Amino acid sequence: MLDGEVEADETFMSGLARNMYNDVKARKVTGTGGKDKTDNAMVFGILKRGGEVRTKVVSSRKKKALQSEVHQHVEAGSAIFTDALKSHEGLTEFEHQVVDHAAEYAPGKVHTNGMENFWSLVKRGLKGTYISIEPFHLFRYLDERAWRYNSRKDEVGEPVRDFRSLQTGDVSNRRKASDLGRSDRQTGGPLRAACINSEGSKTVEAREEVTRIATSPRILPRSSQLMRAASCGVRNGPLSG
Repeated sequence: MLDGEVEADETFMSGLARNMYNDVKARKVTGTGGKDKTDNAMVFGILKRGGEVRTKVVSSRKKKALQSEVHQHVEAGSAIFTDALKSHEGLTEFEHQVVDHAAEYAPGKVHTNGMENFWSLVKRGLKGTYISIEPFHLFRYLDERAWRYNSRKDEVGEPVRDFRSLQTGDVSNRRKASDLGRSDRQTGGPLRAACINSEGSKTVEAREEVTRIATSPRILPRSSQLMRAASCGVRNGPLSG
């Protein structure tokens, strides 16, 4: 259960009208806002400030659908912040405060900017990575984005650079980007860290570790595997061909 200060917000994941053919746009878009958006594209999210986010594909943005999620995931008595949607009215068991986006966005700590930021990350990630997705798979994409957001820091508050440590719980060998002198994107993440750890130790075990990471599709895409493994001197074995 989420407690403390919590934000709740809903959004649509429908396609943009400007990307539709003219005949399709004329048939589907007859108004503004959520009037012509499909129910399958409605998602609801709850974020604990400084903590985790929970997401759910919902059938509609009516009171019953949204408030059932709030009661399921938020501890009674918590401070909850929402926009002025009528469906949020009646959350009497919480310290409910509302921000009217027609008038202002952040009067003090009463805002949903954290949740809005998460939706921005989700939409940019989906558009930039997957381009187009099917509504019946939407919950899977949301789960992935929520996991990425919730796993961005370890138990001591440091940014996670090596996601393998989330499985083992070992934080002793983690390196910050500042320790390496370059960003995680430049260093190649866990592969580059393995290269650095193997410097001065040309053992079979060190080479095998670099090769294992380089050939793992869960860590790096194939093109990055080839380029970054080559920079570490791994040119034989599974990467060749």
